[in-house]
Amino acid sequence: MAAPPARTEVPRPPTPATAATPATAATPATAATPAKGLPGPAPPTPPTPTPAAPPAGPAQLVGRLVRGLTDFHLDERYPGLRRAAGTPGVHRITHPATRLAGLPLPPPEVARELLLGSLEVVHGVGPVTAARLRAEGITSVGDLLDHPVLQAGAETVLAEWERRDLGAISARLTRRLGERGHLRAALVCAMVGIERVAFFDLETMGLTGNALFLAGLGRVRGRDLVVEQLLAPTLGDEVAVVAAALEALAGAEVVVTFNGRTADLPWLVARAFYYGLGPVPPLVHVDLVYGARRRFVRDEGRLADARLATVSEEVLGLPRPPGDLPSWLVPHLYEAYATAPSEREGFLVPILEHNRSDVHALAVLLERLCCDGGGAPTPSPAR
Repeated sequence: MAAPPARTEVPRPPTPATAATPATAATPATAATPAKGLPGPAPPTPPTPTPAAPPAGPAQLVGRLVRGLTDFHLDERYPGLRRAAGTPGVHRITHPATRLAGLPLPPPEVARELLLGSLEVVHGVGPVTAARLRAEGITSVGDLLDHPVLQAGAETVLAEWERRDLGAISARLTRRLGERGHLRAALVCAMVGIERVAFFDLETMGLTGNALFLAGLGRVRGRDLVVEQLLAPTLGDEVAVVAAALEALAGAEVVVTFNGRTADLPWLVARAFYYGLGPVPPLVHVDLVYGARRRFVRDEGRLADARLATVSEEVLGLPRPPGDLPSWLVPHLYEAYATAPSEREGFLVPILEHNRSDVHALAVLLERLCCDGGGAPTPSPAR
């Protein structure tokens, strides 16, 4: 049977709404006005925002920092490098002396007079009582030896001074006066002279109890600051760094840190105990973070925070190293170096410069805090 003829589709003319009505036939007012009682057109859908790029992680930041530092050896940058002689061992880097341009610490007798003007160190004397006593002409702890109530407390304080018990003096200042006491405790360094002070800063692998790998120590000779760094070639050499740091600190009468009260010194003592290097003798310690916060953040209001990098740049006028790395990135950079130490010694340069700058800032900050008497009231001449 023959197939039926194919069906032919006849094209239909466009509908009037489609063909006859141009796009501009309806005015905007007519198109936008809904019929009474009917909802209006839906608002246009806003464009989807482009998601922001995720922040760079530690690996990316490390990659940026070490550009050009591959196949770079420390000897090329630091002529004062003495490499470890054995294992475990420590690399010692002695930097050229840096001239301190600030005012020197006050003489010991001036520091003593300023500190004994802090009447609040006597038990039973608070801010209100101290103000009342000063209004009565009592401006030094020695003036309280004839006081019927406060005599015994004054004798206790003066006995610490007669014994030259710097640890007890510093502890009394910070305990009785809080942050103001920490600010004034900087003057304890003037009691011994700046050449008997060690400026100390550690670099570690991060969390409490983890290894330390770098200790920076600064000592002043005349008006020059000399910084020595004790570096662990590998984490297996940590014990040598701990032992060398303890030996260096033993030659100082006062140790100055920045946040070392809760970080550097407890960390060093804990690692010494871990390796059986203790007991560590007590160290007279002055932590400058509290005095800096009191002076520059709370009293003067010139800083938003009391980080050492902030204080260095905005108060002391000390530029940070080019490309200075944040402290939290230090362990990541050392870890990257440790994967191939012989090929990646250059990775240590940003860490060493960061640590060296911190030690330099400690010395300048101490002199800055002491130059006005550590915030202590100036006693009147002896009556």
